[in-house]
Amino acid sequence: MASNTKFEKLMEPGSIGRLRTRNRIIKTAAGTGYAENGLPSERMNGFYGSLAKGGVGLIIVENCAVEWPRGTHFVKTGLRFHDDSCISYHSRLTEAVHKYECPIFIQFVHAGPWLAKQEGIGAGSRFEIEGGRIAFRCLGSRQGAYNL
Repeated sequence: MASNTKFEKLMEPGSIGRLRTRNRIIKTAAGTGYAENGLPSERMNGFYGSLAKGGVGLIIVENCAVEWPRGTHFVKTGLRFHDDSCISYHSRLTEAVHKYECPIFIQFVHAGPWLAKQEGIGAGSRFEIEGGRIAFRCLGSRQGAYNL
């Protein structure tokens, strides 16, 4: 019986810079909806851990907002990593994948003008143009203004 060599490169180790992967199978950043209150849940940890256990070479976790909740499209199911309170949750997710010697990346995102459409959260509540100046407000107390 002839061997199938059509995809032999796929199973060879790969590399991205100094990062080495066991093969060239990459789970790309696609939303699972498994986040709870914007943080990795046990269900999410199990999902990504099972991919690593099954032999995926690299996992890229779904988009993760760096400003919460303003910087995301999906507040209910989206991930967040906007301050130190998120570290332990993301550490557990990373451990679930590293347990199987699989590297893990995360796709950081800021939705910019496509911000979450919630009362008091969207772009309109953050920016005002008045008298040739643009004023902005961020979460917390940071504020500023620029001349146009």
